[in-house]
Amino acid sequence: MVSRFLPDTTVTFVNKACCGFFEKKREELIGRKLLDLLPSELHAKISADIAVIIAEKRPVICEHSLPRSDGSTGWYHWTKYGITNADGRVIEIQAIGNDVTDRKRAEEAGEKLIHASRLAVVGELTAMIAHEVNQPLNAILNNSEVAETFFDLENIPLNEIRSIIADIRNDSIRACKAVGRIRDFAQKRKMQVQTVDINGLIKDVVKIVSADALRRHVQIRMDFSATLPVMLGDPVRLQQVLLNLILNGMDAMNDVDERRRILSLQTQRGDDGHAIVTVRDSGHGLSTDALPQIFESFYSTKADGMGLGLSVARSIVEDHHGRIWADTNSDGGATIHFALPFGDWRQDYST
Repeated sequence: MVSRFLPDTTVTFVNKACCGFFEKKREELIGRKLLDLLPSELHAKISADIAVIIAEKRPVICEHSLPRSDGSTGWYHWTKYGITNADGRVIEIQAIGNDVTDRKRAEEAGEKLIHASRLAVVGELTAMIAHEVNQPLNAILNNSEVAETFFDLENIPLNEIRSIIADIRNDSIRACKAVGRIRDFAQKRKMQVQTVDINGLIKDVVKIVSADALRRHVQIRMDFSATLPVMLGDPVRLQQVLLNLILNGMDAMNDVDERRRILSLQTQRGDDGHAIVTVRDSGHGLSTDALPQIFESFYSTKADGMGLGLSVARSIVEDHHGRIWADTNSDGGATIHFALPFGDWRQDYST
């Protein structure tokens, strides 16, 4: 859609697409105020955009929704810029709008899929979550009972009680952090990019799965590069990738002799400005036919698998402008690698 209007929003030009959207003829639109044609909740935004264009002489780019004649809602990407006279004064504004409804709906569907996959992971880790929360709570209970017995003594050992209170405080903080990690991981949220220490992030995930690994008799070995810089990423979503890969690796070793259940986690600095994270298991491996398909939605090598974990992992890695791939180990098992770029990829890929 292309339209032009005066600073007071009087419409001076509309193309055929605009006429189709408003379901009016061109002569019915020319001369009317744009604000009279659009919902009142957009008036403040449009007025603010006009003020910026006039004062700063620069384009304004934005996206917002508009109700359609059929009752549905469409999303539109707008580029608005000023048309100036010989004196450099903005005398008219041109707005170009593109319908991005399909893209918005795809983004929303992707967000819902990522959240559903995250909840599925939380479901798999129910026993681990109970252990991580119950352990400090039991310690608090035991310390409380010991403290109560001290108060029955003739000479109350105040130093021991102070030590117990300090332990109770530390265990309370530990339980709160465990609940907070689970809450942050499970809640529905948009991508939030911040600085990330990928080695530290992996260590945090290992803490989350350590009880489950112990139950499965899986040894987790870590080999981290010390030369990785701090990176940009969404820590919760990257945790989701790591949890999916680690749980898949442990699942793949369920039928392997306990002595061979080794899961290796490695980070290294790639030659192309990327950090490479590797998750290697010693399970049943991947067939040649499976390799090209494992990152596709609803494809799973597990009988009870949903086929979402690796697909969502790929989506998250690609959202970080990285890449993910898989290999079959010559000595058995499978290896998944993913690479994330150094630097501010938001700026590099903004165009």
